[in-house]
Amino acid sequence: MPMGQRAFARPGTRRRSDDEESEPRHNEDDIIAGTDEDDDIVGTDGDDLIFAKAGNDQVSAGAGDDKVRGGDGEDQIFGDDGNDKLGAGGGNDLVNGGAGNDVIFGGNGDDAVFGDAGDDLIFGGKGDDIVSGGEGDDTLRGSGGNDEIDGGNGDDVLIGGPCDDTLTGGDGADTFMFNLRTASEQTAHAAGDNVITDFSREDGDTIELNGEDFETHFTYGDSDGDGIDDFTLITITSVPTEEGEEIIELGTVTVENALLTIDDIV
Repeated sequence: MPMGQRAFARPGTRRRSDDEESEPRHNEDDIIAGTDEDDDIVGTDGDDLIFAKAGNDQVSAGAGDDKVRGGDGEDQIFGDDGNDKLGAGGGNDLVNGGAGNDVIFGGNGDDAVFGDAGDDLIFGGKGDDIVSGGEGDDTLRGSGGNDEIDGGNGDDVLIGGPCDDTLTGGDGADTFMFNLRTASEQTAHAAGDNVITDFSREDGDTIELNGEDFETHFTYGDSDGDGIDDFTLITITSVPTEEGEEIIELGTVTVENALLTIDDIV
């Protein structure tokens, strides 16, 4: 199939190009495979299974509960309507879930991942990703890399990864979650150095730290030099189990424009 040509599929075939005589059956559940070139892949209204393969592909899954797997190129993947399961590949990909309750996995590159409408579950992947939930009560997780995570509207759960993430909850009662290592797994900066940009006690926001044998230390600071404290630095450390044992800094959370206390931690 020539580069840039649109690819469809019909039941029982791998793909269909525009110059074939038959039309795609729009309500069927199709298996669609791209090529190693730069493909434009269009799904139907059924529950499609789409493989983008190599090349810089554009995929529009169409209506239905679709499954899409990106390849090694820099792909643009749109889930459209339906409860889709979308996976970015090895490149720097753009993924948009569209309407529906989608599950989206970032890949190995620096991806931009948008849940759009619906209650979405998004994993950032290994690169430095932009992750946005959009409308709905979303769960957004930064994995490897220094990620920017934005919950959007709704009561979202934002989970910081092991690197240095920036978390913005948006409207709604949001939970900022950090999973710490157990005592036997503790290493320096296991939770990264994270920033929360919009914590609001009035909106019902909370911070959740999950782990064993750790302590939290609160420091307040003045970011603009006017003599008024306006941010909180939460330093998370290990708890020595015997005399003389080294205290390990597991990570930090800087909360901008808010003065927090231990009561804000659950």
